[in-house]
Amino acid sequence: VGGGASLGSSLVSPSSGSGASSSASQSVAAYDVLLQGAVADFVNAASDATLKDTHAAKAAAVLKEAFDALKPVLVAIASCKKPANPGDIQSHLQPVASALEAANKLTMGKRTDYDHHVRAVSEFLNALQFVCFVEKGQ
Repeated sequence: VGGGASLGSSLVSPSSGSGASSSASQSVAAYDVLLQGAVADFVNAASDATLKDTHAAKAAAVLKEAFDALKPVLVAIASCKKPANPGDIQSHLQPVASALEAANKLTMGKRTDYDHHVRAVSEFLNALQFVCFVEKGQ
């Protein structure tokens, strides 16, 4: 996105150009609204005393971890040039991948009262993989 540092070289080097910067800040602000709204509401609901130490609470914690891990990547994507080598971004995606793996592990093993909720969270989190895809010709 614009000039400036490559995503592979830095996760915080801004691109030049006020148009790209404005768009980037809007997308990051929208992500913050999501984190502070729906994600926080879900995590708070799962932290209810009746759900403490359940798989539902663990799934909510993993969901928050995944969304929190994705934010620095989205900030970088919005403010840095596309890396020359797409593999350069993989190390920055590792925390997101770890959270996805943790969510998938929660679905394995003995069934619980919250099995459907945990599976829904796990499948939902797989949608976060959108940051790994690049359109053809881009």
